[in-house]
Amino acid sequence: MDSENIESKLNNCANKKQCLMAILTSVLEKLYKYQDEDEIIEEEQAATGSNSTKSPPATDFTEKSLNKLYSQLIEILSYAVKQQYYVNIKERDMSFMTRQIQLQFSQTLTTLLTSLYKYSPGKVYDSSMLFSNIFCEEKLPDIELDSNKKKISKIKKNYQYTELKHLCAVSLISIIECYGEELSSLIPLILNGIFKNLKKMDEKIKYFHCPYAIDLMKLLRAIIHNCDSNFIKPDFIRSFHKIYKDCLVGVNTDRYPIEFVSTAIDLAHIVHYEHTAKHGHLVEELFVDLMTDIDVGFKTCAETRLKTAKMVSYVLFHYKNIGSLRVTEVLAFYSKYFTNFSSREIKIGCIESIVQFFMLNLVADPNFLKEVNYLKYLNFLNTSVFGHLNISTQKLDLTSRYLDYFDHLNSLILPYISESSKKLIIAQIFEKKLLKDTAENLNQTLVYLGFTKRLLKDLSTSFSNDDQFIVLFRQQLLKLCKSKNFQIRIESNVLLKEFLRIFPDLLTEVLESSLTVLDSNFSAVDNFDFATNHGYSMLIANFMEIADKDYVSSDLVMKITLFATSYLKKGTLSIGTTSYYKELITWIILTGLMNYKDKNFLKMQKSQLFLFWKNVLTNSTTYNNEDELYKILEIRNHALTCLLAYLNNEDLVDKETAREVSQLLSKCSSFNNQLTTKSKTIDNALLYNEHRILQVYLKIKNYVKHDFNSVILILILKNFSDPNLYKEMTSSVLESIKALNEKKKRNANVEEANLPTLTKLLRSDDGFAYGLTSLVSGNNVGRLCQISNAKERNVEAIKVVNWINNESNWYYQFEDDLLRPSPNVLSYDYLILLYNGSSPYSSFEKYSPKITTSLINYSMDIFSEILPFLNDKIQFSVLESLNSFMVSKNSTPERLMAIALNTCIALNNALLIAYKHNIGLDSLVGRLLLEMIKTMDIRDNELLIKINADSVGLLSALVDKKAKEKNNAFGLENINICIKNIVDNEDCFFRVFNGLSLASIYKYNPQFYFFNSIVEILKQLSSDPHPVVHTWSLDALALLLTNHTVVDATVLSDIAIHLETLLLDDKYGSYTDTTWKCDYYLKYNSNLTILYTTKVLSDIAGPGILDLSRAGLTSFKNCTYASLNDFNVYKKLISLDIFKNMFTFKMDGVFPLPMISKLAKWLLNSSVFIGCGTNETSNFMIDSTKQFFPITTCKIVIGCIYDFYEQLIRLDKFSLMFKEVEYMTWVLLSWKSNNESVLVVVNDWISRTYENDLSWFEKLYQLINTSENKILSRLYRRYDKLLKDKNIKIIVERDTKVEEEKSISEGQNHENRVDIKAVEDNDGNNNGNNINGNNINSNNNSNNGNNNSNNSMAINASDNDTSKDFIGWRFKYKLLILLNNLVHFSQDSSRYHLFLFSRLDKVVQIAFLASAMNVTEVRELGIDILGFILSEFKKEKDESNPHISCLLQHQAQITSAIMPAFSRNTPISVIMPALEVLSQFIYSEVAPLPSLEKLTNVLVNCLVELSLKSNDSIKIVDVSVKTESSRKKLRLVILDAWAQLKINGNEEVQKFVDQYLSGLIPLWIIALREYAMEKYSFVSEKNSYMITLPDTWLNLVDAVGCVAENNYDLLCSCLSMSDLQSFMFVLYAECMESLMKNFENPLKKTKVLQALHKILQCHVLSGPFFEDDIHHECVNILERLVLTGSKTDKMQVVEIITDLSKAFIAEFSASESAFLSGVDNLYELFRILFLIVSNILPFIKEESNLNSEIELNDFDFALTKKIFGLLADLSASLPAEFRLDLFSCLLFIATKIIANSTEAYDYVAIVLPMMKTIFQKNENKDLVGNFYNAIKFNIFNDLPLESGVVTFMIFVSNNFAEFTEKDLDWFCNKVLSLLNENEVIAMQIIKSLSNNDYYAGDLILKNIINKGLLDNNVAADITASTLCELMYIFVESRAKINFDSAILLGLLYFDKLCETHSEMGAIVRPWLTKMASLDISRFQEVVKNKLPPEVRERMKQIIKDGISKPDEDEKDKIQLKSFT
Repeated sequence: MDSENIESKLNNCANKKQCLMAILTSVLEKLYKYQDEDEIIEEEQAATGSNSTKSPPATDFTEKSLNKLYSQLIEILSYAVKQQYYVNIKERDMSFMTRQIQLQFSQTLTTLLTSLYKYSPGKVYDSSMLFSNIFCEEKLPDIELDSNKKKISKIKKNYQYTELKHLCAVSLISIIECYGEELSSLIPLILNGIFKNLKKMDEKIKYFHCPYAIDLMKLLRAIIHNCDSNFIKPDFIRSFHKIYKDCLVGVNTDRYPIEFVSTAIDLAHIVHYEHTAKHGHLVEELFVDLMTDIDVGFKTCAETRLKTAKMVSYVLFHYKNIGSLRVTEVLAFYSKYFTNFSSREIKIGCIESIVQFFMLNLVADPNFLKEVNYLKYLNFLNTSVFGHLNISTQKLDLTSRYLDYFDHLNSLILPYISESSKKLIIAQIFEKKLLKDTAENLNQTLVYLGFTKRLLKDLSTSFSNDDQFIVLFRQQLLKLCKSKNFQIRIESNVLLKEFLRIFPDLLTEVLESSLTVLDSNFSAVDNFDFATNHGYSMLIANFMEIADKDYVSSDLVMKITLFATSYLKKGTLSIGTTSYYKELITWIILTGLMNYKDKNFLKMQKSQLFLFWKNVLTNSTTYNNEDELYKILEIRNHALTCLLAYLNNEDLVDKETAREVSQLLSKCSSFNNQLTTKSKTIDNALLYNEHRILQVYLKIKNYVKHDFNSVILILILKNFSDPNLYKEMTSSVLESIKALNEKKKRNANVEEANLPTLTKLLRSDDGFAYGLTSLVSGNNVGRLCQISNAKERNVEAIKVVNWINNESNWYYQFEDDLLRPSPNVLSYDYLILLYNGSSPYSSFEKYSPKITTSLINYSMDIFSEILPFLNDKIQFSVLESLNSFMVSKNSTPERLMAIALNTCIALNNALLIAYKHNIGLDSLVGRLLLEMIKTMDIRDNELLIKINADSVGLLSALVDKKAKEKNNAFGLENINICIKNIVDNEDCFFRVFNGLSLASIYKYNPQFYFFNSIVEILKQLSSDPHPVVHTWSLDALALLLTNHTVVDATVLSDIAIHLETLLLDDKYGSYTDTTWKCDYYLKYNSNLTILYTTKVLSDIAGPGILDLSRAGLTSFKNCTYASLNDFNVYKKLISLDIFKNMFTFKMDGVFPLPMISKLAKWLLNSSVFIGCGTNETSNFMIDSTKQFFPITTCKIVIGCIYDFYEQLIRLDKFSLMFKEVEYMTWVLLSWKSNNESVLVVVNDWISRTYENDLSWFEKLYQLINTSENKILSRLYRRYDKLLKDKNIKIIVERDTKVEEEKSISEGQNHENRVDIKAVEDNDGNNNGNNINGNNINSNNNSNNGNNNSNNSMAINASDNDTSKDFIGWRFKYKLLILLNNLVHFSQDSSRYHLFLFSRLDKVVQIAFLASAMNVTEVRELGIDILGFILSEFKKEKDESNPHISCLLQHQAQITSAIMPAFSRNTPISVIMPALEVLSQFIYSEVAPLPSLEKLTNVLVNCLVELSLKSNDSIKIVDVSVKTESSRKKLRLVILDAWAQLKINGNEEVQKFVDQYLSGLIPLWIIALREYAMEKYSFVSEKNSYMITLPDTWLNLVDAVGCVAENNYDLLCSCLSMSDLQSFMFVLYAECMESLMKNFENPLKKTKVLQALHKILQCHVLSGPFFEDDIHHECVNILERLVLTGSKTDKMQVVEIITDLSKAFIAEFSASESAFLSGVDNLYELFRILFLIVSNILPFIKEESNLNSEIELNDFDFALTKKIFGLLADLSASLPAEFRLDLFSCLLFIATKIIANSTEAYDYVAIVLPMMKTIFQKNENKDLVGNFYNAIKFNIFNDLPLESGVVTFMIFVSNNFAEFTEKDLDWFCNKVLSLLNENEVIAMQIIKSLSNNDYYAGDLILKNIINKGLLDNNVAADITASTLCELMYIFVESRAKINFDSAILLGLLYFDKLCETHSEMGAIVRPWLTKMASLDISRFQEVVKNKLPPEVRERMKQIIKDGISKPDEDEKDKIQLKSFT
């Protein structure tokens, strides 16, 4: 597109704004594409070592191309100049140059200049000069004009707003942000223009243009932040100061928009730099100088407060940096403001400023928070704030807020404090005794308690290795837990609970000592100290929740229970002082016991508990005075609290229990209603009592909601809606006087402006805000967490506005407090610790608010839960009462607003519950509800509008649901009413309410209403320029689209075009020129709504986004691109979601990935430190380190970015991106280890790249051993230039060595990749490894490719690194997770297995590192790694000595890694896997057993411990396990370890185990019995450890099976036969159940089958094994295994069926009746065997016509052969009648198999063993004859030669007598033929015929000899050796009958052979020897007397020839010599 085309296109375009936006985005896309390709080329040049500094890209994007794009932008500027200066005023139209276009232009220009800079750096200055001249009205650029136009030589300066000047100002902002240092000479000109324009706007209101004024102030800020300060003259600062003062004065008027004022405040630090005083004097001067700034800035709104906080932090940082102030003096300044001003806004502003001050100092000095520095700062703040009288004398609700501020401050700063510093801090707190138990130090102590709790949670067990300090820690906290001060006592208890959660082994001692003291104190007569004993009772009660059975014995729990119940069993309420205290304490303890994690315990106590509750809650105890009544009520409150805690155990609550509880509550309410005594104390006690009753009702709501007492419901209703309650706000006299004076000053307009609003209501300081619920927070509505369903206990808030996410801002906790009239304080209801456990009070509140507010919350919740389930009449009656309260005129406007909000929330929740439960509404009730909603005053209350609109949608759907005619009449009626109201009513809030109602009606019933019509209405409504109507109509449109899943592309296109039209129009959004509109959009940014709606479009369109029209797709892209120009971080995150959608649907061409990559990287780099960002354009092309805080820190940024990265990984588009963010990823894992999304991305990326990038292991290995300083050094170095530019001295010199620069790099250098060839060629020689505590210092110089000093993420952790500040345990834990996963990848990759083998020494070091740490999670991980090493590499051999394991050289390290698991205080969760690994190491054959004596002694000692019945604990090395639960777990693990030795050990290990079998077998049996008894008991809660770890029992079963196989007698010696049978049956049943549950787990399934086979070898199977039900189920399991299992499974099933069948036959064959009754079970087993065969050979099925040509593999062949053999053997063991049937069946199958056998597919060998068995066992001769006749044809005609001969031979060998002569002749011929094909088999047949007296054997043999020896034709085909052997066989067989004749025949035959073959002598000679050996003497006699002489001579010669040969066998020589 050339320049002429741009101008002509704009002139001809109907919508210039959209056209211009499309042009700019097109240029931007090209630029991003160019930058990506250019960067790739630069990387390639760097990789090849090219030194060229200016090499053009290989694409069309050359310098010329960039200049062409630049010319297009200048042409756009020229077009604007023509329109502004060369067009008649009447014709002039600059409306196309909107603020959004200007932003897009500036970003495109800056991006282009960045790309052009290396070619034409002068373009930056030229462009800036051009824009400066136009902006300052100096001169216009040279442009081409029409011939009738005259160039303007000089501009007439009027300094008024024009769109062109605005464009130049916006462009200059962006350019100066990037290149401010190069534009210093232009600064005076630009500054002059800025102030001239501002002055002009200040003259008259008509000249003031809001967006322009704001951008002028941003331009000024860009200059001050980015340019040389020497060019900013004092005159300009004075001019700014004047404007700034005007802003402060006019901030509360509509004179200046808030954004203008906040931008001015952000710059105001420059006017406070002139002070020259130092230290204390400077503090005083600044206190006065900043007073107005702070008072106005902090109080105006959140925007100005944040900017004021930032400005103040900059000022103080400046003076601290130049040495005029110390940190303590800065903190003194803040403290002075905090304590001297009562405004919460100022106090919050101070804390927000302190956070940013700390961050500024941290950037400048990384050691700012090192060691105990932060504790010093906190201590100073703590003392100066809470030690001040203005703070210490305030009420609890205020001081608790301030304590929360400090807690939030700590939470923000702690991630930036190193772990070593945290440890020092926590030590200092206790060693310096900062926790003081005095009234004057109350709040300071509470601050330290809260801070210590955060430290403990972060450090876990790593916080100290010093046992003495742990004792000190516990002692000090125990002392505080008994404090006289209630708050210290409770907060210390909470902290101690956290401590004991980390160190649970100390819990028993605390509980026992507390119980002992309480018991003693209860027994004492006098001096009962309630505070002390209350502290002890809370210790016991609160710690019951964490009383794990592994650490606290059940006996101790029962002692505690007995102590509490024994006192309550007295039966009457005790109202004497001491008795009253004791009863309170016992109820507290009992309440805590309700949290004990043992349902059986509570079930046992249930009846007793209800007796106690009835005794307290139903008896009308008499009282004589108010004090006694108060005590009665307090005891009742505590009893109700106990009941509440009990009901948390949902398993214990049923309908009957709920009925009993309901009766108790009714009587409680009756008692309360009958009371006549009135006083503040009694009223407060009654309030608590009613509060508890409501809480209990909420627990049983599911059982009482259908029959709830309507009278109680009305009372509940009044709690949150009675207009006569909470009518007046409490105020002091001084406040009343102030209010009176202010009232006199009001005029009518002011009075109207002071009408009640929700914001004013929430900011009230009375503590209850006219009875408003505390469940409102910003734009969200919370929910109570104390509800009956445990799954809903941690509920999320209902997000009313989805496109606003303020709660994720770092400062949200502070700002949210301003809108909380009632703080949540533990002291208000400290028993929440007992009845709510670890759950918070609500979605927003950790603890309960004031009792009045909490009562309102619970009343609303119960109302919502009950209302939907009432009948129509009661619903109508209740709602009428509620309506009357709402419209009451006897209350204040504030109270009515509170009622309205309470009511709308309660009704909305009720309707949601009805909708969820599919409950309809009566139309009368619906109309009443609609009337109530419409009567609420919704003006200036967007939250109320949104909730009520949602309710309209809900009730429309619910009424139509119940209507008899399903025509949705009510919903349609409401739609028509809403449309009419929108048209007729001009009230903005009313119109918005109706628009949102339309969307909500559709939301809850989308299938019945007209989507397109509603869309059109909302589009028209959103075009209203009124900000309220515009913004919330867009919200309605987004809501509508969200609930419509399928939308026509045409409609979507129209919506996208409409959204862009609104976005580009300055009438809408924050760029409007009206002050009040700007301020409204600052709170509710409609541009953000547009972007959110665009994101919804992408969600519902999905891949159909490409189906949009061309204009629609362009608009969609333009709306998304526009979001990137805005400073609002949420816009950028929403755009990231859009990008993710596009990539998810594989539409990566819609948006350029390089742009998205830069955006994500910029956001990531900008989110490291906490601070308030600037609100300029925030161009992500600009280096994020050009400012301290580029964006306002947002907690969700990191999670959103890494979720996006995770999606890119799935799409294989992350490779280049990860290199860019790899360094920041490690930083974030170090500082923000709790962010799981970062770990997920790294793990996913490793899993995809580990095979090709072998450097991963080295990266992680080096990171583990690296100091935190080393990781963060590069991060801090990024800010060096910024600090230098701002003249801020770098306090700590950064290490800038070249090698350190390379220590952490983002790019991956290909030279540093590990070469797999180097790994494969590795010689395995490693130098020694130094393992030292938590540090791994390895200097490995071996040639195995691990020298990665220049690796992309190699952190140099050399021995010279003296830093002690190693990475924190959480980061180390994450790295170990990654390493563990990486190590496990070697299972799936032989290549990586090989690589890991070369790094085995380091893997072992890592395992030791982890196992030696004192953090449980890390130790478990280390042991897991160690176990994997043993399993994966135990078979690998050492390269230098292939006879030993490669792990042998690491034996010492492995042993050292295992043994720490048995050190003192090791948790059971570490001991158990360590014992498993220990056992694995022993049986893995890595090292000889004698060398493992240290480990084997551990197991032996464990076994000794188990055998000592009197032991109350099990001691393993140094650790003692005392509780029954832990002992039980440990006992099973020990037995499992021994079992694995028995199962897997070699012969040496087996001998070792056998020494202890006599002790092991009883223990194994007992364990298995206990497991079975507990598993099948009727107890609902199973405690057996084996139930949760199934492999344990399986190993024990397998071990018992091994004993049954090899040491059966030893097993019998432990159990009687009947017990053994029962025991084996139980094991059998367990195995079968396990098989059924683990069909999808092949490893587990195989292991169970092996164990099952072993135990069936015991041969003690009895009747129960074969009972019909049991056997049928087992058969089904085996059948399923056959159908779905592997080959191994099938073979195991065959073995198991064999075992079962043999057992059945042995058990029942003696009794005919028993056998007959159970034989079906045996046949079922046989059926499974047949099933296996039929699956392999389907043609054997009777009905089968399947192809018989099946090629069997070796396994299938062997399996079927084995099955047929087993079937024959088993059948032979049956009674005769059954045996015959089965033989017939088997032979029938054999017939089919033989019939289907061919030369190609020969199956005959499968059935031959079976046939042989059947023939031998058969008693029915006809059976064999029939079988022979059936297969005879196949034998003779179809079978292969070998198969046919062998099959026939089986008949012969079994004396079959029905052969015909023809049959025998065929057989003889085939045997002779076989001699040529398979001589071995043929000779075996002949020998068999010769050696056995078969029926036809002799005849066959003669026939074979005759044909083979005498028939020359036959003999010609037989080898001479074979002929000799045949003759010998014949001679041998005949010699038994007639020796002489046989010998003579043989000799004559041999002589004949020698005559025909000259070389036959050598062949004949051995057979002559064998013949002679039959009987030498007789042989000689035959030779001498019967052999013809000539023959005899020839024989002698043959023998002589043999004697003369030296190589003749010596044995033969001797025989021949003897013969001669």
